[in-house]
Amino acid sequence: MPRGPIHEERNRFVAVVHESFPACLYLWDEASRRLAELHPFTGPSLLEHYLPDPSLFVDPSNALKPALLLSWLRIRPVILWRLGLPGPRLFVNKKWRAMLEAADGFRAASQNRKEMLDILRSLVRESHSMGIQLDEYKISSAPAYWNGQLVQRNAYGSLDPRIVREIVWELYEAKFRLEMLTIDRHMVPEPEGDGEEAEMLKEAWFARELEVHQCWPGLAHCPRIAQPGFSSHSNQPLRVRYLKGLFNLVKGWPGEKPIELKRIFPKEDDELGMREVEATLANYYVRMFVKVYHRPPTIPHVL
Repeated sequence: MPRGPIHEERNRFVAVVHESFPACLYLWDEASRRLAELHPFTGPSLLEHYLPDPSLFVDPSNALKPALLLSWLRIRPVILWRLGLPGPRLFVNKKWRAMLEAADGFRAASQNRKEMLDILRSLVRESHSMGIQLDEYKISSAPAYWNGQLVQRNAYGSLDPRIVREIVWELYEAKFRLEMLTIDRHMVPEPEGDGEEAEMLKEAWFARELEVHQCWPGLAHCPRIAQPGFSSHSNQPLRVRYLKGLFNLVKGWPGEKPIELKRIFPKEDDELGMREVEATLANYYVRMFVKVYHRPPTIPHVL
């Protein structure tokens, strides 16, 4: 397992618990918590973050930060648009926080905020070609929308808990999917070289890439509240379908794997077998992610 300097910060193997946040999928939460004692020895991370971590939206006393949530909603169309293009920009959480603060109009001098505001303004300018309407010099005063609805604080300075839960779920889900894609391509990289054999290997690799679409509905970076797919409490047929997709994807990774990931996927009415497979899959995935990237992965949550 990775080693690093001992440091004191929130244990990222343990999920943030907040009344307005969605809950973790239980088996995945358990898999992550089992490695909590490794937290002081992880890092530096070898994979930055595709999106802001929802932990940025609560302060050390676990109070919500409505200003940063609204800031995220203002820039969300631009960031999600950019994620759909080749070579997405990843940042450490400290820089994501700086971008959110800069987008909210923080005046205090900060090199990180200046850097991230410059990057954000550049992304905003690029997004204009796709019809995204956001003034790069008036980001902090732009309205914040969620599913077409204007989002504002109420008389008490708070946000609607239902909307907060949906916003945070989307972030968790998109991060989970994108990280799964990233480690999958690390474990099974695209073949290189020329010649007939190389071309055959590439064809097989691209055919395997289609299996990714069996892991969740729609695009990885644009999860939909109405179609959570795998991130659901129940073992409805669609959830089982996406769990099977993840099972088949991870089953193709090289190296030693638990015996449960070498067997055939259980039948839909085999609830015990299904639970055993998911628990094994969660434990294996979390451990492999930590081994490869020296940090815990984002785990799926449910509304």
